[in-house]
Amino acid sequence: MVKAACMRGGLLMKVELVQDEQLNDIYVLVRYPQKTETLQRLVTNLRSDAQRLSGMDGQKLCVVPTAQVLYIESVDKRCFAYTDTSVLRLGMPLYEAKARLETCDFVRIARACLVNFNRIASIEPEFNGRLIITLDNAEKLIVSRQYAGIIRKKLDM
Repeated sequence: MVKAACMRGGLLMKVELVQDEQLNDIYVLVRYPQKTETLQRLVTNLRSDAQRLSGMDGQKLCVVPTAQVLYIESVDKRCFAYTDTSVLRLGMPLYEAKARLETCDFVRIARACLVNFNRIASIEPEFNGRLIITLDNAEKLIVSRQYAGIIRKKLDM
């Protein structure tokens, strides 16, 4: 058994991990005094870690957890998911990927691009109202002016 505690959103969050070899799946129970935005983010992160995307990497079908996806981009009516190590061609359009990832922390940054908000390392403003996002793998993406407000709101900028 492992126990830990930390402050989250003004509340003390206690985490207790208990190994049970009789279980086949991971079981998560969250007890809370009231629903808060912090709680909602925690649940979203738990759900996104359990969710997976499948796509073609060359001739093979690959399945990756959404947490590993850096961003999803539509190019020439084809949708691609980019991870640290591969590029997967998804069998769905971008709007369908966005709908599937509703519970995950993906945000639209351009008409043809969704980014995994949890993989953003830094954000820099540009003089023309756009933003430059640096992902945790050092790749840079441009947030169009149309979607920059959504990013600023999400960060309380």
